[in-house]
Amino acid sequence: MDLEGRIEESKSNDSLSVHPIRGQYGNIREQQRELFSYLEHKRKSVQNYMIDVSAGWVFYTPLMAVEEHFSGMSASEIFSSRAISATQGIFTTKPYTSFREFWAKYWQVDKKSSFLKKFAIDTSATLLFQIPLYSSILFFSGASIEEAEKAMPLGLCIGLGTGRMYGSFLDHWRKRMGGKKPLFEE
Repeated sequence: MDLEGRIEESKSNDSLSVHPIRGQYGNIREQQRELFSYLEHKRKSVQNYMIDVSAGWVFYTPLMAVEEHFSGMSASEIFSSRAISATQGIFTTKPYTSFREFWAKYWQVDKKSSFLKKFAIDTSATLLFQIPLYSSILFFSGASIEEAEKAMPLGLCIGLGTGRMYGSFLDHWRKRMGGKKPLFEE
């Protein structure tokens, strides 16, 4: 439809919400505001994503490297395991943090809940989500069956012992880095 036809259609419909020439927005400033709002939302999404991924890297990389050393893995296997874990973290951290938030909401646990409830949420979320991922990391890093038999129970113990610590660390990291609102911290 040509421009004159659009103008006539606009007059006949008495539609003021959509300008016949400029489209949905009445002027350039409204378009700019909408674009900048969209870009800011995307920037915050990427920032929150990177904050969550970096929290996992900072917290778990040294801890699991030590655990793997005591499981008898060689330095090259540990390096491979940590490299795979860091790469895997790029893809799994966001689903984990989303699962943690869902899990807390499902069980109605929030920042005012007791330490025991927060502990139960963070520990169970860690075990349900991270332990299957850890077994795949060990497999792809070249760990032998014997090394994996030692590493998995130790990994399970670490998950039990650090689930709440990691949840608290993640909340603190988010707050310190100016990211998404912490789940349990004020």
